[in-house]
Amino acid sequence: MATHIHHQRPIDKEFEDADDTGVLVLSGRNLRTFPVVPGDLYDANDVFEADFSRNRFDRIPEEVCNFRELVKLNCYHNSIRYVPEDLNDLSNLTELNLSRNFLQSIPPQMCTMKLSSLNLSNNRLVSLPIDIGKMSQLRHLDLSCNMLPDLPRSITDLHSLIYLDLHRNELAHLPEDIYRLQVSYLDVSANSLTRLPTTLRLMENLHTFLVTNNPLDSPPTQVCMRGLVHIHKYLENLEKRGSDPQLISISSREESLRRRKDRSLRKDRSSSRPFSESTPIGAENGRNRKLDFYKEMQGIVSTAFTEETPPKPAASNNQPPMSSQSKEEYRKAAHQLYLEQQRQKGKGAKHRSSSPPPPSSPGQSDPQFNTLPKRRDQQAASEGRFKNKKDK
Repeated sequence: MATHIHHQRPIDKEFEDADDTGVLVLSGRNLRTFPVVPGDLYDANDVFEADFSRNRFDRIPEEVCNFRELVKLNCYHNSIRYVPEDLNDLSNLTELNLSRNFLQSIPPQMCTMKLSSLNLSNNRLVSLPIDIGKMSQLRHLDLSCNMLPDLPRSITDLHSLIYLDLHRNELAHLPEDIYRLQVSYLDVSANSLTRLPTTLRLMENLHTFLVTNNPLDSPPTQVCMRGLVHIHKYLENLEKRGSDPQLISISSREESLRRRKDRSLRKDRSSSRPFSESTPIGAENGRNRKLDFYKEMQGIVSTAFTEETPPKPAASNNQPPMSSQSKEEYRKAAHQLYLEQQRQKGKGAKHRSSSPPPPSSPGQSDPQFNTLPKRRDQQAASEGRFKNKKDK
C-alpha cells in the first residue's frame, strides 16, 4: 500500500514567493528561531502578511519588527511568553493573533497600536494593561480561556468595539459602566459571576449575550435561559423595586402563577360554551345532534301511524278501516311536529326551507308509507267479501 508523504516547500522558496506576493508563510515547521536566508531573496518592506503559526517560538522574532508594511501577523499555537516592545513600531499592523501561547501579560506599549483585531485567547493572562482603553480602533477582542479575575475600568472606553469574548475566565463581576460599550456580541459564560449589573439593560446594540455556566443569583439561571429580553426585564424590575433579588423572584413567580391561572380560566370557559347556531353543522357535535333529531322524528312518525293502525280483523270486530282523510290529517300533524322541532333546535328558516314537504298523496315520496295503504286496502277488501257472504 503506497503512502503519500507531504513534503514542505523549501524555506528559501517561501521567501522568494513573499518577495512576489507580499505574504510570508512559515506555518507548521517547528521553528524555534527565525530562519537565516540571504538578504537578496526578499525585501522585508514588501511583506504585508506573515504567518508563523504552529511553531515553537518562545517570543515574537525581532526580525518581524523589520516588516514595516506588515498589516497582519499570525503567531497562533507557539510557546510565546514575551512580546517585544518594538512591536508597536509596526504602525500599519491591524490584525494580531497571539492565541494559544503562554502569555501572562502584555506590555503597556501595545495599547498605542492601531489594532482593529486582537486575539489573546488560550493564554495565561492574569491582568490587562490599565490603558487598554486607548486602543480606540479596536473592534474585535478575544480574551477567552485565560485567568482574568477582573477587567480594568478603562475597557469601557473601547467605543469601536463590537465583539468581546470573555468566556472561561475567573471574572467575579462586570464593570458597572459596561453599558458604554457598543458591542453586539458579548460572551461572559463559564466565569464566576454571581450578579449582572443593572446597567446591562442599557446596551441597545447588544444582540448576542452568552452568560451560561455562572453561579448567578441576580438574575437567576432560569431567567437567563429565556434570553436577553427576559434578562433586560428582570434588571429593569430590579432597578425599580430595589436591589433585593428575592423580591424580584417572588414577584416573577406571582406573575407567572397569575398568568397560568388566567389561561386555565379561559380554557374552562371555552370548553363549557353551549351549542349555538354558529357551530358548524359539519362539526362532530352538529352531526350527532342532527342524527338524534332524525331518529326522534322517525320514531314520532312511526308511532303516530302504528298506534292508530287497527288490529287484524277478527270475527267479532266490525270497526271500519282508516279513511284517506284521516291519513292526510296524520301526515299534516307529523309535518307540523317536524317544523316545531326545527324551531326548537334553533335551525331557523334555513332548515325550514330545506326540510322535505309532506307527500301530496299516501305513499308518494316516503317509503315508510308505501306498504300502509296496500295493507289497509287488502283489509277493506277482505271485510267487503265477508259482508257480501253474510248478506247472501
